[in-house]
Amino acid sequence: MDLDKLAIIMKEGFDSVDERFDGVDNRLDAIDNRLDKIESELQQIHRELSLINKRLDSLEERTESMKGYAKEIDELRTWVQKLEDQINKQKQAA
Repeated sequence: MDLDKLAIIMKEGFDSVDERFDGVDNRLDAIDNRLDKIESELQQIHRELSLINKRLDSLEERTESMKGYAKEIDELRTWVQKLEDQINKQKQAA
């Protein structure tokens, strides 16, 4: 085997590796884009949950004398807290 043939074989091998890396790069870019979208959506959900909490605080202050509403507000607050916990776990996992 002469050096010219060896050079051709090596170049073809490196070209093949380059093509595979390009494919991996494209897949990683797509994953990054999806993760960015998920993060944006989670941030929006977090903002909305924060707003809900503020509104619940305000509602609770205005309805303290009405016992039936206080229980419902507490149940809603517990539900919102569970959602926030799930979002925080997802953020930490990402």
